[in-house]
Amino acid sequence: MSRSVRDLRELVCLSRFGFRSDENDLDNNNNNNENSQTNDTILFYFDPSILNNWLQITSSRLEKLRSLTTNTFINFIYFWLKQFDYEHKQSLFQMEFELFIEHLLLAFTPNDIDSLQINQFARQILHDIDKQIGIYSIENDYDFIHHIDILSRYKRDNQYRTLLADLPNQLIINTNNRLHLQWMLAIRAFGLLAICTVAVEFFQKIQMTLEQNRTTGEFYSSQTDDQSLFNNPSDQFKNRILTALRKDYIDVIEYFIKTNQLTGDYIDEQNRNILFHALPMGNTSMIEHLLKSNLSNFDINSIALSGNSLLHLCISLERIDLIELLIKYYPNINLNQRNKQDATPLHLAIIYNNLEIIRFLIQLGANTKLTIKTKTCLQLSNELNHENLIELFSKLV
Repeated sequence: MSRSVRDLRELVCLSRFGFRSDENDLDNNNNNNENSQTNDTILFYFDPSILNNWLQITSSRLEKLRSLTTNTFINFIYFWLKQFDYEHKQSLFQMEFELFIEHLLLAFTPNDIDSLQINQFARQILHDIDKQIGIYSIENDYDFIHHIDILSRYKRDNQYRTLLADLPNQLIINTNNRLHLQWMLAIRAFGLLAICTVAVEFFQKIQMTLEQNRTTGEFYSSQTDDQSLFNNPSDQFKNRILTALRKDYIDVIEYFIKTNQLTGDYIDEQNRNILFHALPMGNTSMIEHLLKSNLSNFDINSIALSGNSLLHLCISLERIDLIELLIKYYPNINLNQRNKQDATPLHLAIIYNNLEIIRFLIQLGANTKLTIKTKTCLQLSNELNHENLIELFSKLV
């Protein structure tokens, strides 16, 4: 038995229902209205022998999602948000939901239960997919992508378990039989993985059609298994974020922000937040989007292990336009912050002999009287033989 099948069986058998604080309430819950139809009554006609095959299929689909390379997954998010229109999304959801219902109909004893009841049961089991069918919202797109995001991760985390065990309270309250709860978890996993996998496979078929005549390039390189590159979940997340940055996919970055995955916290071992990675790439639209996104825990004056701030980095890149962006959204940025070499941003601009940036920093209020290892700005300019700067700072003395 594969690891995925074992994990799915464990999830079904040792779900949150085995540790419910209201377990006695569930066991003792007697429906006073004998004419009402409970989920226990519906599942009385369900053939559980089919679940073993469903779990095997679900396991296979789960492995397909986990085999997605970072490049493919980021391209899928972009496709879903920017290239796949609402009408086609609706057609895909409706078609796959109807197929899920057909599977359920075959699993119930014929003529013993009304198809409308099974339809309602299916809508409750896949309540998160059911809400996708209807009025469009970007939040629905984010929710669906997040499902695939969670299921495609190499590590099985709490979000993974919570997602597969996410049965609505209405469904749980009306079910008194613990075995029936386990069946519903297996049914949910089967339906959810089917629809998520189909969406990704649809995208991959389109990509294959578009690039079938190409012998080299991104499509084929994206087939390389990159699972061995990552030792922990943070490595996989970091790679996804940086891939979206390199591709300039602002909409994909916004997805990571809206799902609270991307914050102002460090994303690597060098204590660098997302802006430290975005600035050298130079895409001003992406950088401005990040700056105005009000990232939680973001500190404009944060220092990397190298000792440099974001302002130091902009100066080393000699990009005055990036400095202007930092000032635009964070006017209280520390203009006099020192790095490990004792250099303020102004000192660094002197080292780079960038008169334009120096004038701009002075205009903003940078302190020209601060020294770097006892050297004044004028002395540093003299030492580096920057004649244009010697003239400037001589006037400021």
